[in-house]
Amino acid sequence: VIFEPEDIQLVLGSPDLRRTYLNNVLSFVSRGYRRALLTFDSTRRSRNRLLESIREGDQRISSLEFWDEKLLELSPIISDLRCTFFEFLSSNRKDLAFSYHQSVLSRERLTEYQSREIASATTLIGPHRDDFSFGAHEGGARIRDLSIFGSRGEQRMAVFALKMLEISFLEKNLGSRPLLLLDDIFSELDRQHRLEITSQLEGSQVIITTTEKEFASTPHLLDCEIIFID
Repeated sequence: VIFEPEDIQLVLGSPDLRRTYLNNVLSFVSRGYRRALLTFDSTRRSRNRLLESIREGDQRISSLEFWDEKLLELSPIISDLRCTFFEFLSSNRKDLAFSYHQSVLSRERLTEYQSREIASATTLIGPHRDDFSFGAHEGGARIRDLSIFGSRGEQRMAVFALKMLEISFLEKNLGSRPLLLLDDIFSELDRQHRLEITSQLEGSQVIITTTEKEFASTPHLLDCEIIFID
């Protein structure tokens, strides 16, 4: 499991970056998920070509039925494991909100979106349009969206929390604890946040690259391999 400075884009960047992250993690856990994902993507591309042909008047709308059924068959395999992952995140980190925004695929919604999909020659709903967001609980039901109202430090700490939860999720499902690589983790963080990170590393196999030599003597880091970069 790797933390890199550019991983802050999981908070700030496009939904495609977050879906790629999800798919990478969950493909490690389940071969069935990876197979379903690959088949779903190829099916969606074929369906998009058909939608274009229907728009141009070369095919009948009824031709969609076969591809619709394939999408309906594959979608739950993808969405169910994603739901399981976010339930795990929510149950193990109460101060943060990793909110899963699912683009539900159903027969009713396919009917609802059919005319728009033909007009755009694009499949507009399904797991390929899923997203998730990073939030902080503010008391009660209020959640502060960290992509808009979070500091750089809060955003980096939220990504670090996600990576630590990823390790626990992989360990639970694979039976062994992954190695953690932290690349320049301490940049843009104040001392309090830096110490908060080091306090969570005990019990993990960790390699750290950093310019902050002062952390070599931190008790929680004594068993870590630290690579200094001038």
